[in-house]
Amino acid sequence: MPSEYCPKCKTIRNLRASIVIKKTKDKRGKIKETAVTSYHCEECNSFIKSEEKKTRTKSINDLLDY
Repeated sequence: MPSEYCPKCKTIRNLRASIVIKKTKDKRGKIKETAVTSYHCEECNSFIKSEEKKTRTKSINDLLDY
């Protein structure tokens, strides 16, 4: 379990993580997926940080099975 300093609690706390997949299109029509992980304090639920990680790239034709 990750832990970080919580500015609201003013101490080190365990973090709760949630992951959302964000999809965007580039200029060529390819869909890019980015996993966004948000971390919140378990005690006070304050936002601590977020991290983005690229997952994969798909084209529209790949999604339509051309």
